[in-house]
Amino acid sequence: MNPQRIRNAILSSIFLPALLSSATAFAQTAAADQKADQRPVRVLQCSSPTTENVRVFHLQNATQQQDANEIFTALRQILPPDAKSFVVPNQYAIAICAQPDQMALAQRMISELDRPKPNYRLTYVVTDLEGTTRISTHRYSMIVTPGQESSMKQGSRIPIATGSNAQHETQVTYIDVGMSFTASMDVSAQGIRLRTSVEQSTTPAELKAGEATQDPVIRQSTIKGASYLTPGKPLRLGSFDIEDTNRHQELEVTMEPVP
Repeated sequence: MNPQRIRNAILSSIFLPALLSSATAFAQTAAADQKADQRPVRVLQCSSPTTENVRVFHLQNATQQQDANEIFTALRQILPPDAKSFVVPNQYAIAICAQPDQMALAQRMISELDRPKPNYRLTYVVTDLEGTTRISTHRYSMIVTPGQESSMKQGSRIPIATGSNAQHETQVTYIDVGMSFTASMDVSAQGIRLRTSVEQSTTPAELKAGEATQDPVIRQSTIKGASYLTPGKPLRLGSFDIEDTNRHQELEVTMEPVP
């Protein structure tokens, strides 16, 4: 007999049964894994109008894009990955594609988060004093919504000569003088915090309205800061002396909820 054929017959009799046994075991294992992977999986396909569950929630109390973004971020953190959502900025709306139970959760969250913000009335009081004698008191009030910046100005526009043109005509620009208030509020566990800036600018008494001057002197006083407010309780923001006089001014602010 051919020696090569004898050698092949011996190898087949030794290794072929083991190979067949391993192949059978591998096939049985693969079949079991395939059967296990056939568990029902919730896969949401937001592509066909007949299968998707889509709803658009129009936010009723969002007054700026940041409000919608904060609600959207909260939804993305809570909803599972297979729920899809996005913001429609120009409509203050959130579109959601989700399973019915996920949609119910999203609706509950939006209804809890999309609530009207309270408004507060800020009243600034500027008091002129000479020594301890009160000379005058001026009040300035404005409505502030938490999360938004509000501002208010009261005063005059003063003409300032800046030069002349080829026709020797005086060129004039205008500056604002008077009181200027800027305020923003936020509500936290520590209370209601006010960030405010108050600026007062004045001109010398000899500069009359409508009278242009080359180099006017504009006096300015500015107070900036952040403080926690208690409703109905005045907070003293600061005081400053009035130059070239024995008078000074005190500035207070009071916050009250708007019914």
